[in-house]
Amino acid sequence: MHGYEIMEEIFERTKGLWRPGPSAVYPTLTWLEEKGYIEEVEGQVKGEKARRPYQITEKGREALRDYEKFKSEWLENISALREVWW
Repeated sequence: MHGYEIMEEIFERTKGLWRPGPSAVYPTLTWLEEKGYIEEVEGQVKGEKARRPYQITEKGREALRDYEKFKSEWLENISALREVWW
């Protein structure tokens, strides 16, 4: 996926509630690439507008797994607190 596709995907997945702009997406892509979570792939078709497609790396997949574990544990803790306070 390239930056514009990512912006459109977020817009669709949020059912039109959020459309991130280039000033949010492209610096984030640069940061993710610098950290090794994504990498640029060859994919531009001759004659098309210049686009930089990216794919997730194994390091990026590992970070997502860690995040999913953290999120799951966090939600369990919040649920436990809700039982105490509500």
